[in-house]
Amino acid sequence: MDKLNPSQERVVRHFGSPIMVIAGAGSGKTKTLAHKVEYLLKELSLSPDR
Repeated sequence: MDKLNPSQERVVRHFGSPIMVIAGAGSGKTKTLAHKVEYLLKELSLSPDR
């Protein structure tokens, strides 16, 4: 998570309810999404098939 800014980290750690991300080009949306998937799989021990 050290590569994420505070807003991106907040999105990655958010769990349990929907969250909307509105951001412009080049703001790191894809990087945030990739970290979110990694967080769900590793930190929350969710199965990839979920």
